[in-house]
Amino acid sequence: MITTIDFGSASRSAEIRARWQDALDPVENLYAMYLSPDWLESAEPEDVQSCVLQCREGPDGARSVVSLLRPGRASLRFELSHVVRKSIALNAVEVLGSQILAVRDASELREVVADMWRAFPKASAIYLKSVRKDSSLWAALDVSGWKVNGAVAYRQHGNRPFHYVRLPGSFDEYMEEFPKKQRATT
Repeated sequence: MITTIDFGSASRSAEIRARWQDALDPVENLYAMYLSPDWLESAEPEDVQSCVLQCREGPDGARSVVSLLRPGRASLRFELSHVVRKSIALNAVEVLGSQILAVRDASELREVVADMWRAFPKASAIYLKSVRKDSSLWAALDVSGWKVNGAVAYRQHGNRPFHYVRLPGSFDEYMEEFPKKQRATT
């Protein structure tokens, strides 16, 4: 069963914070940092006061974190011709960090999305900034034909590469990757 908890209550619970961090540890999407409790607590209060945390309750009553949601607006862009481009602004639910954690298949995705609509009944869209092609979320969307609960998952820019560079954990480790002479001049 999926439930929602306001961000303030969730961040005060040591159990939920621990499960939240456990859920984020295996995530390799760069946007996941925007989903971490520590990063969110350093944000401006008005940026997080409207956030809710989606949790899945297990048979033993333990909660696991699924996603962090924030109401907002999303711009839906489309081309009518090679000259005319339009966009409309929609009330949306933004999935922070573009992560829906622990979604293993299309049926779990349907359950999570249904709860999003219940939590934000005025929303017309669910916005994810970036979804990795090797993620379980992408696989669940792909298997469902990019439709969830009758709604179409619209990729307004299509599939696009997302380039990034993995950096070592510290500046010293980074510098060790350079030859000794180059390190001295850097």
